[in-house]
Amino acid sequence: MLYYTPVHITPPPVTISHHDSVFLIGSCFTTHIAEKLKGNLFNVMANPFGVLYNPSSIEQSIAIIKNKRTIHASDFFVEDGIYKSFLFHSKLADTHLDSLIVNTNQTISETHVFFKKSNWFFITLGTAYVYELKDSGETVANCHKQNPNIFNHRLLSVEEVTNKLKNSYHQILELSPEANIVFTVSPVRHLKLGAHLNQVSKSTLLIAIHSIINECKRALYFPSYEIFMDELRDYRYYASDMLHPSDIGIEHVWNRFSQLFFDKQTQELNNQITEIKTALRHRPLFPESESFSVFKKQLEQKINRLKEKAPFLNIENI
Repeated sequence: MLYYTPVHITPPPVTISHHDSVFLIGSCFTTHIAEKLKGNLFNVMANPFGVLYNPSSIEQSIAIIKNKRTIHASDFFVEDGIYKSFLFHSKLADTHLDSLIVNTNQTISETHVFFKKSNWFFITLGTAYVYELKDSGETVANCHKQNPNIFNHRLLSVEEVTNKLKNSYHQILELSPEANIVFTVSPVRHLKLGAHLNQVSKSTLLIAIHSIINECKRALYFPSYEIFMDELRDYRYYASDMLHPSDIGIEHVWNRFSQLFFDKQTQELNNQITEIKTALRHRPLFPESESFSVFKKQLEQKINRLKEKAPFLNIENI
């Protein structure tokens, strides 16, 4: 007997290989998938401006990347000697404004280059709620713990979310016309406003995504949210805060992701990479023993065989 409800996923028309470049943007769940991809030596860039949660901030960030927008001193404010921007996460903050501007513009330029060559884009949405500056109406990527009175906090409508996702979709295709764009919703619950409003927010995202994938031929959907809600309906799959996924929960979603997006050959490469990484972490009790010498020789042979089989892999990053 199967003790959970399997989520049916329609296979995509194409799969991801190690020859592809993958760009990921969105909530912290994006980070988990990106780390898994990097660990398997895929060419990946994720959240160059830090974690983003809502479709408006994601749209804004994609526009900055696409247009190679130049960032100026006026895009930052200073607090306690630290320069921050409402355009970015605190990942892009510094005590020195000049170097921060240079580094931020360099990040945008490098991201633009990677963006153009990427053929897979993953957009993970966390919430349909946004914080907008009252004086300008601008959606902020991060509140930076500023006074709540300077923001309007509101729920985007289904129409607003749909339009923002559609705009993001078309901006990506302008730079990378053959891209596959995968939308997903983070299973992390935003409970500050209560369980009901969290569901309203997630439902708004899901309805908008449903509209996009029915209308836009290069748009796909990966049901990470549904996998957690149905296949992993148990708190053992959550971290100690009972909101974020635990390692075992992330591993389950990664396995489902792998089954869907990787063909047999790519999965075999991933397995070989994992085997070598596990062996490299091995710490023997007796490093001078003959058995460990044999172990090292066998490991070296495995690495050389992998290099011959897949010379395009950056084995040094293993």
